[in-house]
Amino acid sequence: MGEIVISVLFIILSIFMFVNSYGFTSNFNRGGLGAEGFPKLIAIAMLILAVVYLLKYLKNNKKINTSIDFKKIYEEYKFVIITLLLFLIYVVSMKFVGFIISSIFYLLTSQWFLSDRSKKRIPVIIIMTLFISLGAYFFFTSYLSVTFPAGIFFE
Repeated sequence: MGEIVISVLFIILSIFMFVNSYGFTSNFNRGGLGAEGFPKLIAIAMLILAVVYLLKYLKNNKKINTSIDFKKIYEEYKFVIITLLLFLIYVVSMKFVGFIISSIFYLLTSQWFLSDRSKKRIPVIIIMTLFISLGAYFFFTSYLSVTFPAGIFFE
């Protein structure tokens, strides 16, 4: 039953991602995908893969247990569920606090959560977070002229 729940969550996430990509604008257009086209492409690919996985699971498992044990699903798919929730918070918070702050928060929390407990190196996590989020921001704004949400702190 967990496979069905995770597939449905990915289907919802891909639809949410597709709809929200309409807000991306760019001053740089070579006739390619553009600022809103690439996220739409990723959302469509994610939707197709989730639907294919769901259909394959339903085809192979004729007898589906209709009782939902959320504790068992959470234990089995804990990392996937928390990563999806973090990503959802990231996408929603980007409109309010901006790309840079929400990216730093998302990368810090996801790296902290997904890293091995015995090998957590906070300085490495912080450096990687700052490098990735600030590097992506400056690359896309400087070279591709993509406008990211500024948020309340940088308007």
